[in-house]
Parts: sequence; C-alpha cells; structure tokens
Amino acid sequence: MIENLLCVLCMASVVLFPIIAISRAVWKSNFKFRRFCGECSYNTGWTSESVAGDIMYAHYLHRHPGVPPRGLIQWR
Repeated sequence: MIENLLCVLCMASVVLFPIIAISRAVWKSNFKFRRFCGECSYNTGWTSESVAGDIMYAHYLHRHPGVPPRGLIQWR
C-alpha cells in the first residue's frame, strides 16, 4: 500500500514538474515591464507593458491631477 502511494507521488512529481516550470517561464516572459512615477516613489510592479502604462496613468489621475505622466520604464 505504501509502495503504491510512493509510486503515485513519484509519477505525479515527474508529470507536474515540467508543467510548473513551463508555466513559470511563461509568467515571467509576460511580466517584463514596470514603471516608476516621476513625481513620487510609486512603481507598478512587474507586469505587461500596456498594463503598466494603464496603472501609471490611473496613478497620475488620482495622485497627480493635471500633471502629464512621466518617469522611468524598466524591463528585464
């Protein structure tokens, strides 16, 4: 009984490890950009380029009304 359980666990790890590794690589490849506010110390965190721009635009509307968005873009 225990041997069967160990065999199932071993086979599951062999099957799941590549899936987890691939999904992590895809996740990292999609989240390559983050933006830093030019007025304060706010940053968006790692995300896609378009989402980072949307987040920063919303940040400027809320925190710095009337100021055009500027700052740094970082990519990896």
